[in-house]
Amino acid sequence: MTDLVVFLLKSSIILLAFYTGYWFLLRKTTHFKLNRYYLLSGVLLSLSIPFIQFSLPNEPSNEIFVTLDSIQVGAVYAALPEKSFDYFKLLEGLYYLGVLFLSFRLFVQFYFLIKLYLKSEKEIFNSAKLILTDKSNASFSFFRLIFISNKDRNSDEFKAILRHEYVHVRQYHSVDILLAEVLLIVLWFNPFAWLYLKSIKANHEFLADEAVVNTGFSANRYVEILFEQSSGMQLSLANNFNQSLTFKRLNMMKKIRSNKITQLKVLIALPVIIAMVIFVSCSKELLDVQTEKNKVVKQFESNPAKENNASGDEEVFFIVEQMPQFPGGELGLRKYIAMNVKYPQEAREKGIEGKVYVRFTVTKTGDVADVQIARGVDSILDNEAIRVIKTLPKWQAAEQDGKKVNVYYTVPINFKLSDEGSEKQIAETNIFDNNTMSEKARKIKYAEIIRKAIQSKKAEIENLKTENSSLSNQKIKQLEGDIESLDKTLNQTLKEIEEIN
Repeated sequence: MTDLVVFLLKSSIILLAFYTGYWFLLRKTTHFKLNRYYLLSGVLLSLSIPFIQFSLPNEPSNEIFVTLDSIQVGAVYAALPEKSFDYFKLLEGLYYLGVLFLSFRLFVQFYFLIKLYLKSEKEIFNSAKLILTDKSNASFSFFRLIFISNKDRNSDEFKAILRHEYVHVRQYHSVDILLAEVLLIVLWFNPFAWLYLKSIKANHEFLADEAVVNTGFSANRYVEILFEQSSGMQLSLANNFNQSLTFKRLNMMKKIRSNKITQLKVLIALPVIIAMVIFVSCSKELLDVQTEKNKVVKQFESNPAKENNASGDEEVFFIVEQMPQFPGGELGLRKYIAMNVKYPQEAREKGIEGKVYVRFTVTKTGDVADVQIARGVDSILDNEAIRVIKTLPKWQAAEQDGKKVNVYYTVPINFKLSDEGSEKQIAETNIFDNNTMSEKARKIKYAEIIRKAIQSKKAEIENLKTENSSLSNQKIKQLEGDIESLDKTLNQTLKEIEEIN
């Protein structure tokens, strides 16, 4: 799943949680300021939380196992690439088309505001600027600009509208709308994004209506003005006096004020919202890794049987001051296993693949003992993994407090059936299934496979360069790192071939 899909999914979940809380708990109350802050919080969290990741604390395990990074062991075979229609690319294109359309729509509205501002008469009104237009029923505000029709300047209608729009200016309602418009552009495909913007604008009108009526302006006359202004120009970017909510606004003005206890309703929604935020913010990958580790630990604990026990009844450590060292280090261990594991023919024919965890003890004498499967896939692959681990040469023993000790070690071996050149770890893939091949022939074949892998990755880079997106650039960097690693392995292999000569 791409980062874009994850972001859109997380944003949609948070927005849905906030909108549901508003619809069922706050929509019919007259705590308009509380509703405003609640709705604005939903916009801000929907846009920001998907970028934040944290993990829940896990209980520490009593046992810590030394685990090597997974070693890829594959059976490489040539396969014709399957060409299929990329529906995800189509959906991605449609999404960006919608974003482009709504962005253009927002730009057009900015252009219209600037054009109307430049050709209209201007006056100063308190801390705002009055833009007097010749258009009928064109009453709206944007930040500190109040656009209002110049006709009937001394009428009740003009005064009421001016008071109404000044409330929008004084309370910075344009900030809310601009943020909601950005959210709408990002989540245009989500119907709740449209409903959310509509709710924010409606609440702004309730706030302004309440402020006008509270100043002593006749409620009946104000309602008449609302009906008179019910048609006319509207901009989604601005706070429109003639917002098409006339009857609902009328009901809200006549409604008895909600008591302060009803404000506590928002506390009912908080647990659900907090749970949603935690759900979308937790790092799934980190939790998956922790779950994987816990599975391995539990299987270790449930499999106490030991074979070829060379450590006897002596204590076996999990973490010590100086850990055991394989000749050549971790890289040498990975290379040894990759060169000696044979992908069983029977497993290939049956299409069996998966990751086998092998646990063993490195004794205080440096020998490998107590080899067992911590978590297996199939007896065919399990037996092959055990066979190779039992052939490991002597290690440099671990030490604790200056004494040599026994230590547990775990190696995950990933058996993977893959197309030629398709796996990142192809340089580590075991291709020597023919036991009759000479050492030189094996290395030559190994070098050929590495060259093919490098060529495949270079071709993939050229294809990605045409896309020119952040995701493709990230993939290119990853592939370039793979090529660098493969080049080092190829040079080392060629050097070893020369030494054989």
